[in-house]
Amino acid sequence: MSKPMRKIDLVKAAIETDIKYTQMFKQFNDTKLEIFEIFTIDYEKVVNVFAEDVLQGSYTVSVDPYSRTEVESVCIDLVNDKPSLQEGITLDEAVAVAKCLYDIEKEISTTYRMYVDLGVSFDLIDYNDFNYKLLESFLNYDPGESRMGYVDGEISDEELEFFIRNNMKELYAVK
Repeated sequence: MSKPMRKIDLVKAAIETDIKYTQMFKQFNDTKLEIFEIFTIDYEKVVNVFAEDVLQGSYTVSVDPYSRTEVESVCIDLVNDKPSLQEGITLDEAVAVAKCLYDIEKEISTTYRMYVDLGVSFDLIDYNDFNYKLLESFLNYDPGESRMGYVDGEISDEELEFFIRNNMKELYAVK
């Protein structure tokens, strides 16, 4: 069995994933398409599971998604301000983070499908499943079926949280 992830490692992975999406969407900057208004991919909620008291609503000020180089320095500053970020993630925190990542998946899929139904395909989103990969890595299992059930509305928030908790309780058990 693998070891639970440290809080700061998840924060770093979330910020890096946020940056990947921002970098990918940069190519739309010179068009009239407001891609960030179409796809609202919000990693602030993920980071705030651990660092809301430190960031105090200033995620977008602290994290510049256009810069790839500052992730390390943001994480160092966060750990300096809140040393407990070096601790392992608890089961309750793991469930909260996983739920945020599932919500991002739902937002991406719902928006993508809506535009496909209108005849507009964002292949860029389809081929770059950064959030799905982060979710899969964090959960330590393939979330495919539960993801689709949640996205399609077949699984409620409560059912999803129960499912996540049951699948992660061994890895994130209180020791």
